[in-house]
Amino acid sequence: MNYNLSDRFVLIAATCSAIALVSTMTPPAANAAIIYRIVNNPAVQNGYTLSGTITTDGKTGTIYASNVLAWSFLESNGVNTYSANSSQPGSTPGMYAGGIVATSDYLALPSSTVSDTYGFWLAGATTLVQWTGSTLQDGAFGSASRANGSWIWWHDYITTTPHDVPGGWAIADSGTPVSKAPTIYRIVNNPAVQNGYTLSGTITTDGKTGTIYASNVLAWSFLESNGVNTYSANSSQPGSTPGMYAGGIVATSDYLALPSSTVSDTYGFWLAGATTLVQWTGSTLQDGAFGSASRANGSWIWWHDLITTTPHDVPGGWAIADSGTPVPILNLRKAVYVDSSNLKIGANYQLQVSTGLNTWTNSGTAFTATNSTWRSTNYWDVDGWSQLFFRLQVAP
Repeated sequence: MNYNLSDRFVLIAATCSAIALVSTMTPPAANAAIIYRIVNNPAVQNGYTLSGTITTDGKTGTIYASNVLAWSFLESNGVNTYSANSSQPGSTPGMYAGGIVATSDYLALPSSTVSDTYGFWLAGATTLVQWTGSTLQDGAFGSASRANGSWIWWHDYITTTPHDVPGGWAIADSGTPVSKAPTIYRIVNNPAVQNGYTLSGTITTDGKTGTIYASNVLAWSFLESNGVNTYSANSSQPGSTPGMYAGGIVATSDYLALPSSTVSDTYGFWLAGATTLVQWTGSTLQDGAFGSASRANGSWIWWHDLITTTPHDVPGGWAIADSGTPVPILNLRKAVYVDSSNLKIGANYQLQVSTGLNTWTNSGTAFTATNSTWRSTNYWDVDGWSQLFFRLQVAP
């Protein structure tokens, strides 16, 4: 007799015993609630200040109104004050179908190339605040407040701090970002464009990823040599400093990169000792290419533009340093095991597996039943098979 347990796994009873297939999944651990403080940006709030909190169930990633446990806000311009909270009758949070993004540090409205894809609001009985995708320009944002049917403020095209976060616009901040371990990157050597010099060294950051700035660089050192002349500097020497253009650079767990740009010299990064430096910039010869340079005692040892060669190339930019230790990705997969009952104590059994009923393969070694029940120690990947068949045979 066949027991059709799912569209992926079918169990076959052996002549001596029947077995059942049980799929088990460990329940996810409950998350602790997170309290976020609403971000105040008076420059786009028509003279009003905005404060309050949003408490979620702790879920991260895409969240929806159902993940919001409590909230409150207060807005005032010194003359008029409006407020609401989740405990008042008729109060409710709301979101567009796409939800918003939650991290342990902030709540954010994702960026989009389509107007009004994302939106979030806190609505009391007579007053509300909301954040949406811009109705004026794709990819920008709008903030608004309404009280007693009239709009107190409406501001489109917001891209200013303190709201900006990677890939979106932070509307609330937990104030307790997860601490990060420093990351040590090795400076990439590309002698083909370094006028006969080799370059080595390290750059240590505070572990932040996304756009980083000179303030995120904790320590650094470099050494360059052509076999005759050698120049070096490090962050512990007096007068040494890292520097960047206003746009910063990109940090991932694997590398530091100068982003590509269609405007010359948009991005730049340098490590400067008292008398020598190395730098990486956007090209001054061709938009979207790059330049590397080194200077010592006031003269340029090398300057090379239009670099697009490996090992520097990374998606969307030019890697200048590599951690060499990318963060491993851990995935949760659905799996099943088999168990059996009504076994004969002292009898020998062998579990067999087949993908099509024509050929059977032993799974593990035969075992001797020490009680009337048994469970396999192996697991099978649910997603990895279109179907599997199992049987338990009496073994010699």
